[in-house]
Amino acid sequence: MKKLETGRKIAGMLRAAAVMVCICGLAAAAAQAQDPAPAAPPAGAQQGPPAGGRGGMMMDPEKVVARLTKVLGLTADQQTQLTAVYTAQVEKMKANPDMSRQERRAAREAMEAKVKAVLTPDQQTKYADMQAKMRERRGAGGGGEQGPPPSTPPPPPGL
Repeated sequence: MKKLETGRKIAGMLRAAAVMVCICGLAAAAAQAQDPAPAAPPAGAQQGPPAGGRGGMMMDPEKVVARLTKVLGLTADQQTQLTAVYTAQVEKMKANPDMSRQERRAAREAMEAKVKAVLTPDQQTKYADMQAKMRERRGAGGGGEQGPPPSTPPPPPGL
């Protein structure tokens, strides 16, 4: 008889523990549901996928011009002009995120022509070299439009 009473006491305690676990779980869920919405991103921060279509990254005109200034030795006037060119390009891409590949290519080529018009002949040569090196680094997997594949296969590994 004593064993039966002990068994009932243990069963009652287990039920009470199960009820407490359920209450704690419900309380935690209710507390989480009442958390305020996450803070809004700072003004000017990009939300959602990057603009420019198909997951491309948007360039920062100031950073691009700063790099060009370092590499090409741009004058203050050239910096102002190129910042305007690159900013216009970013705005164009943001306004038309679903541009076709041909449209993006045409827009990029038009922008490149504007950039070259601002540069001196010496700077144009350095700029072309810089662009070629960038394309080379991107390689076949860089997502850019590539020329035809090489006519000869690459050498086997280890040679």
